[in-house]
Order: sequence, then C-alpha cells, then structure tokens
Amino acid sequence: MITCKKCGRENEDHFNFCLSCGANLRLQRVAAGEEEERTCPQCHSPVPLSHAFCGQCGARLGGKPAPVSPQTVTPDEDLTPAEPVVSPLSTRSKLVLIQPDGSLGESLGLANGRNVFGRLHGPGAFREDPFLSPEHVAFDLEEDSLVVTDLDSLNGIFVRIVEPTPLVHLDRLRIGRQLLEFQVIPAEPEDLSAEEQEPRALGAPLGDAWGRLVRTSSPSSSVQAFLLTHTEEVIGRERGSILFRDDGFVSSRHARITCSSGGFIVEDLRSSNGTFLKIRGRYNASDGDLFLIGQQPLRVYLAT
Repeated sequence: MITCKKCGRENEDHFNFCLSCGANLRLQRVAAGEEEERTCPQCHSPVPLSHAFCGQCGARLGGKPAPVSPQTVTPDEDLTPAEPVVSPLSTRSKLVLIQPDGSLGESLGLANGRNVFGRLHGPGAFREDPFLSPEHVAFDLEEDSLVVTDLDSLNGIFVRIVEPTPLVHLDRLRIGRQLLEFQVIPAEPEDLSAEEQEPRALGAPLGDAWGRLVRTSSPSSSVQAFLLTHTEEVIGRERGSILFRDDGFVSSRHARITCSSGGFIVEDLRSSNGTFLKIRGRYNASDGDLFLIGQQPLRVYLAT
C-alpha cells in the first residue's frame, strides 16, 4: 500500500492517482526517491522510469521499462510489457481502455468500416456503465481515417484537448468530476431604450459578463452558474477564478477559458487528469486521442 502524502488515504501500490483526493502518487514516489524518472521528449513532463507511456500526453517512450523486482521475474523472462489481447477479427487499429490507476487495460480491435460500442456492445466495463446508452458511439475506420460519431447518446462523447481549442455556445466540458456547459451572453442591443434595459427579474445583474459556465448534474438540469467577466478565466482546485475545492481530480490550475475579438478558446493547463470537450456530431480522430464515454476513458491507436 502507498499512503497519499496529501490526504493520508491508503492506495494500492500500483495506483497512479489517489482515490480520495486525486493527487499524483507517481510524483510522490519520485519525490520520495522510491522511483526514478525520465523526461517525456514530447511534453517534457516527468515520467516514472517504469512507464512505457507518458501519463500527461500519452506519448510512447523509447526503450524498455526499468526491470522489475528479481523476486518476481527470472533472468530469461522478457521485461517488455505484453500488449493487450486484440480480437482476431480486428485490424491493427484499436481502442485501449484505461484503468483507474492509469495503466493500459483491455484492447478492442477495430475492423474496417463501422464499429459500434455501448452498453449492449463491448466489454464488461461497458455493460456495467449506467451512463452509456445501449448504442453509444460509432468508430468508422477507413484506410487512412477514423471518424467518431455520437449515436444520439444521452451523455455524449468527450475528447481530451491537447492544444487551445475554440469554444462555441452550449459546448460541454468535463473537468475532474465536473460537467460544465459553456454559454455565451450576448451584448445588450444598442437600439434598446433605457426602460427596456431595466434590471432582470432573477438573480444579480450580469454586468460586464460575456459568458457563463453552468455546472450540471445531468444533461437536462443545472445546479450552479459561474459568470465569466475577465478576458481570461482560470478553472482549478486551489488557484483561479472558478474553484472546485472538493474535487480531488481537478488540478490546482486546471484549465483556462479566454475571450477575444476572435472568439472563445479553452486550454488545458497541463492538468493531471485532462480537460475534455464534448464532440459535436462527427469527429476526425488522430492516433493517441483520449476519449471519455460514460465513465470509461479509452485511447485510440491507429495503424501506420
């Protein structure tokens, strides 16, 4: 067991994040000198030497992982992690489920053409997920492309953003355990009379707000709204203008929303667990993309 130095929760040794507060247990082990690290050549994040993939950007790291304990491996054994089993009917392209500790789980081979997944189609983790629709998502694989389509699911499909991404009215974000809807507040029409611009009946006046984030508990209900008034609004657990102090899966400074003459932009601030944007209609996936469907994160690997 490993004890989280932030909240004191005991976690299994192989866990990468604390189940109670979401703290990065890998970095705690590195800081305590219990595990060596190397730097990811793509995003320059620290990565434990025993990991074959960067937990921040998903990049595959060169070389073999560090040898494990000699008590559990004989000298003749291959120390390279085994690839998850792929269906014989699949191509080399696949989806790989991500376990709660951040490690790779079951692999789902993708056949050419349409691949449908949902509560009635897929592994046991999908069948047990109450947030998945029976037919939730389609992955359409062609020779040089993979298109992801939401099959009118109740809760949608979210993709982890890796660079500053445009936001439009009613876009939805998943940050930690929070489901947030972005809403644009239009400017007051200039041709209205003073009487027609009297204070609103509900809530405080909007003032200079240009948008708001509505925290929702389900796709049809809203529970809390945060007005966006500054050019840059930072979302986090400890620092920022919008704070979720009780969500251990939100980083100290997690994401930023920017308003400019060119529109609205959301950007992940190198958070531990990522910022996810709900896809609109059809989405052209890239190798390494990380998706959330229901409660299940999964990564795309495309044959090259």
